[in-house]
Parts: sequence; structure tokens; C-alpha cells
Amino acid sequence: KFIHHFPNIYQKCLDEGIDPMKELIPVVPACHYLMGGIDTDKEGQSSIKNLFAVGECTNSGLHGANRLASNSLLEGLVFGHNAAMKTVELLKENDFNFDDLKAVPEWNEEGMKMMDEMVLVTYLRKQLQEMMSDLVAIVRSNTRLELAKKKQREIYEAVTELYNYSILSPQLSELRNLVNVSYLIIKQSLEMKENKGAFYNKDLATKPLLINE
Repeated sequence: KFIHHFPNIYQKCLDEGIDPMKELIPVVPACHYLMGGIDTDKEGQSSIKNLFAVGECTNSGLHGANRLASNSLLEGLVFGHNAAMKTVELLKENDFNFDDLKAVPEWNEEGMKMMDEMVLVTYLRKQLQEMMSDLVAIVRSNTRLELAKKKQREIYEAVTELYNYSILSPQLSELRNLVNVSYLIIKQSLEMKENKGAFYNKDLATKPLLINE
């Protein structure tokens, strides 16, 4: 039945050298949803005029401290619809001036060079991912977070140096965004004074956590 219902998973396991019929499939935590922080109203309007946000990047108020599974679909459909309708309304009122876009200058690449060491981006991204997985996982502690804060700063400085002299690429831009998000996650984790939401801080525990750390 397993092979019949999950043929792709079965084949993927075999490709990775795992036979689900004979051994357990390794399972690890992974980020599959982001509880964002952009404050919006019921129409998706952010604090910046004419800038709308919908979905995982927002703090719409639907989820509370942790994600409620079915609400993600509700959030995308309802808030997406509301944002679209409000956008149409603003366009009809001519509240959005397309001429303003012409005032945005073209990207100036003077003094920059094409990155010939893409391995640096790959290396720094791997370092960031491993650090976040090891030190900022589901179970955290102040000691782990302080070390993560230090390591994140080192990666940030290296990425900033690359960013300042390199012609932009999708890979470099994405890495820069990942570094910024990691900073926000670590900072917010250190500021939490009680255990609620998507992770557990051992130093805030009132009862022992029954989990294999």
C-alpha cells in the first residue's frame, strides 16, 4: 500500500539509499512556513502607502503566536482578494501615480565587478543554514542563541563585503535576504520572555521538556 500511495516518496528514498520496507525514514525539522511580521490591515495595506502584503510575510492577526494550519489558505485567499479589490479601487481613484516610477534611478554598477567566486556565496549560505539548524532550531537556549548571534554577525560582514563590490545576482540577493531574516529570528528569540509559539527555550522552562535533544 505504501508503494501504491506514495510512489514518488518511495523512489526518492531508494535514490538516497533508504529502503522504507526495511528501515525507518529519517525525519528532521524543517522550515515550511514563515510567520511573518509585516503589520497589515484587513485589506493587506501595510504602514507604507500603496504597499500591500499578503500571506506568510504578514502579521495579519489570524495566527496568534503560532501558525494555525488551515488559516494559511484562508489568509492567502481572503486577504489576497481584499488586497486586489483595494488596489483596483485605488487605481480608479488615481491614487497611484505611475509617473513616480520614472523617478527611480537606474541601477548604477559603476565600480562594481562580476562575481567570479560564486563558491563564496555557496559557502556562506551553507554556513548560515548549518548555524541556524544547529543553534536556532525548535529547541533553543540563551547560550545557543548568543553564539548564533556572534556567528551571524560574522556571516553578515562577509556577505556585506561581497554585496558592496559585486554586480547583483539572484544568488547574492537571496543570501543577503537570508542573512537579514536570520538576524531578526535570533533577535526575537532572545527577546522572548516566555515559551509560546514556534520554538522552545530551555532557559525559560518551568517544567522539564520530554524530548531527545
